[in-house]
Amino acid sequence: MGSTGARLHTELLFRDFLRFSTLSWGTKLFKVGGPFQVSGLKWSYDQKLFAKWKSGQTGYPFVDAGMRELAATGYISHLHRQCCASFLVRDMCLDWRMGAEHFESCLLDHTPDANWGNWAYRILQRPSLVESRVKYPVEQHISTLECILWPAVHDSHLEHTLCWLPELAALPRDLAREPWRLETVADQRIKVKPFKDSPLWFCAANRMNWDYEYFWFPGHAWTVRPRKAIKVGDFCLGRDYPRPLMPALNLEIDLDALPVRHSWGDTLEKDRPHIWGVPGSMAQHNRAGQGNVMGKSKGKGKSKGKGKPNW
Repeated sequence: MGSTGARLHTELLFRDFLRFSTLSWGTKLFKVGGPFQVSGLKWSYDQKLFAKWKSGQTGYPFVDAGMRELAATGYISHLHRQCCASFLVRDMCLDWRMGAEHFESCLLDHTPDANWGNWAYRILQRPSLVESRVKYPVEQHISTLECILWPAVHDSHLEHTLCWLPELAALPRDLAREPWRLETVADQRIKVKPFKDSPLWFCAANRMNWDYEYFWFPGHAWTVRPRKAIKVGDFCLGRDYPRPLMPALNLEIDLDALPVRHSWGDTLEKDRPHIWGVPGSMAQHNRAGQGNVMGKSKGKGKSKGKGKPNW
């Protein structure tokens, strides 16, 4: 059986696992603690934040593209469901059941076992993750790092994202994926490499097999600090597209290690200490006609070397 067939087999098994688990969990599936009776989490019910998430106005393009597609079509991919849901729960700290109910009201392929089961089993923190977040608080920046990293390989030309966020189309691809860079500059390099029960990475609970999916990820990121805002054409962050609701990170990417063709690297190398390697062919073409769209960078340190852990 090939890799595609093996993955399909795994997903079918997980579908049946959720179906039978739902019967076992009963009404616990719909309670705030979920089937694992999670406690120790403080939930918000901020309706303004919830409205921004539903309408795709979080300031994180991958999340916003997913939420806008859901609203328009009643469908989003599995990866988008996971990222959008995790951002709501892990970063916005809104009651996970608000998100599950919204998905239920929008999804054309909704079934209670698949929707509520995935929210409760994959997205609601397991007790081990709750403990790790207490020990290693990460509220100073986004913790659902898949929202930033996954587009690098799963939307490597940003075609899907820009289909739903056309307001970002005039930006270089690097900036359309990380629009906060228009108002921030790289500050400190930190270690964010995935590990079992990491407070980052929503699927970290009991997970050890990271290499098969993240072998290309260097494992570091940069915090950001404010800079004088720059403009690309008529685009203005905060007016044409929202600033991120949660403080952002610039995840390091080695373009030479990416397992897909891509369009990254279309901003000047000195302005992106977190991205290095040979730019994609489309990126090289884009840069030829753009000139210096970022100005001078004052990031600390170099793109490679030892990173400072953020816990």
